[in-house]
Amino acid sequence: TAPQALPLRVLADPEAALTTAAARTALESQRPVLRLDTRLAETPFWFSFPVPSPTDEGPSVVEFPSRHLVQLACWDGPRLDALGQADRVQQHGRLFESQAGFGLHLHDLKPGTGVLCQARFTGPARLTVQQWDEGALRTATRTFERNAGLLEGGIVLLALFVFITALINRNPTYVLFAVWLLINLRMGALSAGWDVQWLGHDVPVDWLAQGRPITLALLYSATGMLFLSLFREELPKVGYRPLLILVQWSCVLVLILSVALPYARFLPVLWVCAVLGCLALGFFLVRIIIITRSAVAAWYGASIAVTLLSSLYEIVAAAFGLQTWIGTINSVTAALSSTLLATMSIAAQMLQEHRERVQAQAELEHTYNVIPVGLFTLDLQGHFIAA
Repeated sequence: TAPQALPLRVLADPEAALTTAAARTALESQRPVLRLDTRLAETPFWFSFPVPSPTDEGPSVVEFPSRHLVQLACWDGPRLDALGQADRVQQHGRLFESQAGFGLHLHDLKPGTGVLCQARFTGPARLTVQQWDEGALRTATRTFERNAGLLEGGIVLLALFVFITALINRNPTYVLFAVWLLINLRMGALSAGWDVQWLGHDVPVDWLAQGRPITLALLYSATGMLFLSLFREELPKVGYRPLLILVQWSCVLVLILSVALPYARFLPVLWVCAVLGCLALGFFLVRIIIITRSAVAAWYGASIAVTLLSSLYEIVAAAFGLQTWIGTINSVTAALSSTLLATMSIAAQMLQEHRERVQAQAELEHTYNVIPVGLFTLDLQGHFIAA
């Protein structure tokens, strides 16, 4: 059963100065909305919503699904009795972890009365309140956890296979591709909201706060490095070397800024660099395809296009409230699709290298057969082995 969005009144508190009573009074004059974008603000937001009537299927709970929600506290609106507190480390009272965000047990709260909450976010957050019946939320949570396991298991297994192949063939490009796969996995987990765990283990909150911008920067840099490694022979034929050098240095710049800047200031910089970087890589890929007719470039270009278009779609969908589609087309599906297409690119390169090796062996054998000189091999005792 799909959840039902509840109307809420929201008030920003940029100075973090409001008390619960003052916030409750100020919220009464706010217009009800179904969602609110925080616009990267990390200061508190106060909001209130009415307790909904129980569903036909059973008791109701409400969920605050934002993966960027880091702290939450709720009170009973009329009496301002504490209902619970929660963060990414622990939860108290009626609040609990739910999928990518938090949930609140309603139980004996009277329908129609208000609930007052204070929330803090980090990143491009969207505040919504959704009503579930408990059984449906448990089912959704199991599905959420299963999807996380499928994504982690599938891509980690593929990364291990590629890494072992790289060690056997002593190919640094495949090692880089295995690293790119793991970073892409973390990017998909960040988009879906399950990056708080890694292979079933909780990630420390301090690591999580700094790890998100670093993950984004590593994906940007690893994508550029993988591109340069895959097409190191084709790029000199394409030209435009200054643009290529600019792309290389942008990777270094993004990595430095991911550590130096706060998350809210780093994201706009990354968005600009990512769009410009993808356009530059796309330009080089088109040039490579036109000049060399490379299947490797075609597959890799498709991977870059999927990543760019799905990211742009998610931004546009979030801006215009297309919530129905975000669950289907987002950075998770982009991670899986671009991983598949990049794997096809690596496979095409393997096939290309195999054909070149077979052709070289055939030419050598042909030369050996037609050369007008007798050749022979002796052992240490002077006996003929081959001639």
